[in-house]
Amino acid sequence: QDEGHVEVYLFLDGVGGLPKDAIEVSIRPWSVEVRVKGIQGEDRLFAIDKLNAAIDPGMSMWRVRKDQVNLKLKKAKNDHWMGLKYDAHHVKQQKKAADPSTDPDHALMDLMRDVYEEGDDNMKQAMAKAWVKAKDATMTKDGVPLPQAPPPGLGGFGLP
Repeated sequence: QDEGHVEVYLFLDGVGGLPKDAIEVSIRPWSVEVRVKGIQGEDRLFAIDKLNAAIDPGMSMWRVRKDQVNLKLKKAKNDHWMGLKYDAHHVKQQKKAADPSTDPDHALMDLMRDVYEEGDDNMKQAMAKAWVKAKDATMTKDGVPLPQAPPPGLGGFGLP
């Protein structure tokens, strides 16, 4: 596959020698079906009822070769497919991972980690000081702030 197409190769000995009306190909936005009649005395069917994502039937094509049927399916959206068939579990996992609302604390921590990793020394020192100040304000014993070490990776800036 590439970003715009998915190619499918169906290998059938002698399929190229069959009459044209013995091969039926149906390409729809979410499915594909190939029927081959009378190949080595049998009828064959290749069908996918629900593709991984939508395709453009008008821009898709197929061709019969000596021993194979080639399908070139034009993707409706230029993206990478993890497989040819639709997998509800995989799609659900992708959406959950991409949706920051599923765990806002995790998304915020990821953002802060990115800001820290991309920041210069002054940014890192400011973040470490703010972290220590916030922790000191919330962590007290008998009204006296408890000393707190910065989180791993924020040390080394002369902070307690």
